[in-house]
Amino acid sequence: MIEKSFIVRDLEAFNLSQGALTRVNIEQYTSLLNYDVVADQVNSTTHVLREIDEEGFYLVAEKEDLAYTTSLLELARTKMATNQYSKAYTDLRESYVTNKVLAQRLESLQANAVGSVFGLTFFLAITAITLSFLLFEQPSTKFTTYPVFFFGLFSLLYLVHPGCRLTPLYLLIEYVVVSLGGVAFLVLILPKILKEKTASTFSLSKRNLRRRSRRFTLTTTTIIILVMSFVSLTSFSTGYGFTTRKYTRSSPPLGGGLFLQEPQPPSSPNMYNYVPLNPLSIELITEKPGILH
Repeated sequence: MIEKSFIVRDLEAFNLSQGALTRVNIEQYTSLLNYDVVADQVNSTTHVLREIDEEGFYLVAEKEDLAYTTSLLELARTKMATNQYSKAYTDLRESYVTNKVLAQRLESLQANAVGSVFGLTFFLAITAITLSFLLFEQPSTKFTTYPVFFFGLFSLLYLVHPGCRLTPLYLLIEYVVVSLGGVAFLVLILPKILKEKTASTFSLSKRNLRRRSRRFTLTTTTIIILVMSFVSLTSFSTGYGFTTRKYTRSSPPLGGGLFLQEPQPPSSPNMYNYVPLNPLSIELITEKPGILH
């Protein structure tokens, strides 16, 4: 059970006799309480969004949702100033729900970013040792350049991936040690598990790449371009549907579209009174192409 307390001010004193009944409208005071609660939560979400935005997260959609939530909050305050408390409650409720969903999304973004650091670190270790084995022949040179390649790649990852900066330092050190040691152990143990032909095939392929360096360079460049193109193209999406905007009486819509009146506040929890459409407006709407009726 959630308990809230608030102070009722500017109320004339009264005495009740036995059996008397007096109704007191506290809608004004509950609206102020609800506004303060939602405003505190929106401010908290704004603070979190600014923090993770500084870390490098891509938050265009989240910023739009936060702007929409803030606009609902301001709209509710405007309606409260004109004693439209029921309408203000509708905006506060929508602002509260939107802010809750946004806060959960921000929390999920941080959790996913931190959770992906270990997998990326292990992948960089595999990439680093592959480069060492591809470029050098001597075992000592391979294992000497392996950490150099790894820390170069990991430094780049730390700069571009915000999850690294959100991960505690001791966890990053553990990830680096486990990845370096684990990949080195796999490289040493795999030739003993696999047949000798596998290692010979890898060495033969490496020498073949060195002899045909131009073809290898062109093939590698082509693969890199294809992967980057795939990543870039899949970063865009197309949305279909209505584009909705809110208007007030002081700023009516200028362009064409379907204009809907906001529902009136309910007189009871189970009743919702909507403003009826003008029959002439219904005929005009149904004559438009693409309108189902």
